[in-house]
Amino acid sequence: MDTVTCAVIFLLGGVATGIVMRLLFLFWNRPFKRSRDDQYLEQIANALQLKEFGKAEATPRS
Repeated sequence: MDTVTCAVIFLLGGVATGIVMRLLFLFWNRPFKRSRDDQYLEQIANALQLKEFGKAEATPRS
């Protein structure tokens, strides 16, 4: 094969490998626990809903 063709194939293979490695990295580093922001938002939503319906339950604090 021509040298330019081999260089292009090598470059495209490197780019594809980089994309696959990045996707695997993002998949493995996914947070499995809920973030603190989600917990705070859920506590706020629960507090607003409980006050609206007159139910007084304590929400757990982390």
